Amino acid sequence: MHECRKKVEPAFKPPALRDIRPAGWYEKQLNIQKDGLTGHLEEIWADLGSDSGWLGGSGESWERGPYYLDGLIPLAYLLEDKALIQKAQKWIDWMLQSQTDDGFFGPFSNNDWWPRMVALKAMQQYHSATDDASALSFMERYLRHQHEQLDGRPFEMWGTARGFEALVSIFYLYDITGESYLLDLADLVLAQSYDWEALLDDFPYHETTHKYLNKGLFKFVKRLSIISSYFKRMRKPRAPKPKTKEEIEKQNNGKKMRLFHETHSVNIAMAFKMPVLKYMLDGNGDHLRAARDGIAQVMQYHGMANHVFSGDEHLN
Repeated sequence: MHECRKKVEPAFKPPALRDIRPAGWYEKQLNIQKDGLTGHLEEIWADLGSDSGWLGGSGESWERGPYYLDGLIPLAYLLEDKALIQKAQKWIDWMLQSQTDDGFFGPFSNNDWWPRMVALKAMQQYHSATDDASALSFMERYLRHQHEQLDGRPFEMWGTARGFEALVSIFYLYDITGESYLLDLADLVLAQSYDWEALLDDFPYHETTHKYLNKGLFKFVKRLSIISSYFKRMRKPRAPKPKTKEEIEKQNNGKKMRLFHETHSVNIAMAFKMPVLKYMLDGNGDHLRAARDGIAQVMQYHGMANHVFSGDEHLN
């Protein structure tokens, strides 16, 4: 009889947010966040104001709302702060209501897989804090949608570089439901993501990023991108023109695109977790060694006196 595949059980599991009560130094730091940027960001940054695409508006509709929410939710519930909880709830309610019959969700003006990975992690935080069943069914419907659609519409750009981030929510749901399709989805996600483990095993970028990418051209393209984004926001939001699978794969595999992503400090910081997530699927200890060796190599060539590695978005 074929034994059912299972995920590796970790030695340690994080407690649910609803079971944590901060005190002492930790509580003080959370209150500093509440009284500082996290508690007031919506008041001073239009991208997270009422016109955000993640609140149904015509403003920024990519990753900023989900990133903000991923920190706001645990802060609100750890402090049991009613005002912060109410502030977070309007984002959660909009996301829940935006989900379509096929499981997709979010602003219709972009269909990028990447910001939805961050949004799903925020929803995971909400479930961990509240045990709200609607959050769990929301995650289930969306991940089934992704399982059905990902092969025909693969990750592109940031999704390809950071696809493994989706495994955090996939594993969270699997630990609750035990649904086997989630492990198949994890395999598909990894197959479409950059192989950061191979890169970390023998990290090739020992110099500043501009050794590998032309600095002048790099800045010019960046400015064009910013200008293009500005004019897109000035127009009425509309559904993006879908790319073919072949177009996406060609873009993902371009040499300059890979250089851009593989020297991007945020990508690298996230990528340290990829081998560990792979270990959760097959139990191969070599993955854990790759994570440790990768951190050591990046620190050897780019480490600074404050024990972090350089990055003004790119290794520098």
